[in-house]
Amino acid sequence: MADTTNTTTVHPAEVVRYDDPVIITERVAVAAFIAGYTDPTRRSYGTDLRIFAGWCHDHGINLFGVKRPHLETFARSMEQQGRMPSTIGRRLSTLSS
Repeated sequence: MADTTNTTTVHPAEVVRYDDPVIITERVAVAAFIAGYTDPTRRSYGTDLRIFAGWCHDHGINLFGVKRPHLETFARSMEQQGRMPSTIGRRLSTLSS
């Protein structure tokens, strides 16, 4: 008889506080940055910045404290996820704008 026991891993939920001044400042800075672009560019930049900000958050990096080694590590992580070189280049280009 086959073992039909299901195991579930439970991970503690991390609470993101949207009233945190650092998060508010980061969100305002991102909104101000993308506000001057047309809609297609704004959406693309917004997606790229949201992905990078999430990566920074996951790695305990303040968005305003990002250095070149962080960008290189971000690029390597995208490579490991199987992202296309063009996607990686575009996201890094967004971050350099």
